[in-house]
Amino acid sequence: MKVVILLLLIAGFSGCISNDVPFPVVYGNVQKIECNGQQKCVINTKDRTITLTLSDTVNIKRVRLNTLEVSADPAREQKLDLVPEVSVGVDTFLDLSQPYRFVIHTYQDYVWTIIADQPIERYFRVENQVGEAVINVVEKMVLVYVSKDQNLSDIQVTEVQLGPSIATYDPNPLTLKNFIRKQSILVNCFGQTEKWEVGVFYKETDG
Repeated sequence: MKVVILLLLIAGFSGCISNDVPFPVVYGNVQKIECNGQQKCVINTKDRTITLTLSDTVNIKRVRLNTLEVSADPAREQKLDLVPEVSVGVDTFLDLSQPYRFVIHTYQDYVWTIIADQPIERYFRVENQVGEAVINVVEKMVLVYVSKDQNLSDIQVTEVQLGPSIATYDPNPLTLKNFIRKQSILVNCFGQTEKWEVGVFYKETDG
């Protein structure tokens, strides 16, 4: 009976030892990432962030992920044969209008964040303009100032960009002449429409 009890104790003790052995620490890192319209990429392994600069010709709400290369990097020197798992795959479309998070799983889970920026150049220019137009992106409002000798009913619009470079306009801003009252312009791109208001006002020239 004593022999049986001793064997049971040894077996139980051995089981406790095997269950308490910790997994090695292996970092899941991003080595390379490529998306449609990508102009610049900064990978920060410390903060686990990826900062992307995108062209204005790509829909930021539907960005195709073309390449994603990750690595399993041990915290100390040791031989490991481990293929990290990623919660997102290539050839998928990501909504990068907000920070996008995904996970790299090794023995631990590492959350990475993609932060996308999409610079859009905006301008509205007319003949006899004084200074640059004031463009309010949030309120979709444009204020243009012209010299006192300019007839507000006969404005010559020369250059316009209020959205991405591939956007279309209704009506065509270059055909607008009468700005005694504000003019409304619809800017269409990526299946979405924004309504902009453009006002032209007098302003004294310098000197």
